[in-house]
Amino acid sequence: MAAAWQPILLLLLLGAMAFSNVPDFEFVWDDQHSLVHSTTLTHGSPAALFASDFGLDGSGSGYYRPLVTLSFFLEHRIFGTNPAGYHV
Repeated sequence: MAAAWQPILLLLLLGAMAFSNVPDFEFVWDDQHSLVHSTTLTHGSPAALFASDFGLDGSGSGYYRPLVTLSFFLEHRIFGTNPAGYHV
């Protein structure tokens, strides 16, 4: 029975090794706009997230994703602008 777990454990270990340096990476592409410079995340309230689109600043991106923006809001409250928190 223990032998059945060995391939799964090996895959998990290889995956962890492959992504072990990801927390050290910086924000890329639209992260600066969406996470670092977003007035909704830095000065907004959770209720405001459900009234705005995915652009997080009223830019009219057309992507209404309230759970994603709520997740970003909570992560910003916990990690601030430290990219490691978002990458983990």
